[in-house]
Amino acid sequence: MLIKTPSILFDINVPSYVSESLDVISQVFIESFSRTEQTVSMESPTQKLIFRNELSKFRSNVQEFYRNVQVNVQKPDELGQYLTHINRSQQETTFNKNAALYRLYDQIKPYTDEILDDMSICQETSRLQLNKKLNDIFSMMEE
Repeated sequence: MLIKTPSILFDINVPSYVSESLDVISQVFIESFSRTEQTVSMESPTQKLIFRNELSKFRSNVQEFYRNVQVNVQKPDELGQYLTHINRSQQETTFNKNAALYRLYDQIKPYTDEILDDMSICQETSRLQLNKKLNDIFSMMEE
């Protein structure tokens, strides 16, 4: 789905001529994960004919992946013990909001001027006066 429509995750506009190519690529990708061998004939879709050699290579890699997953499956109690361990360690860890905010501020501090300038240029952020509000926050953090 992400290959076919990258705009779901990324903020991009995909032209129609690229979208058609992405459809073909996504179909080939999906077919490469099929566990059954599909025969290719003259009546087969174009993408199967174009990517026939690649499909067989991908399919062999996928089959090897499936075999490795089957061999390396964890026992249910091992997984349960691991999840219990993670749960305990998360419960023992406390989250300090102030420390997290200060670390975030520390990361943005070198870019303060750039961020405020960009916010003052943008109409939406200027209308909401976000640059002034953010500047007030930066001033409070400096105290």
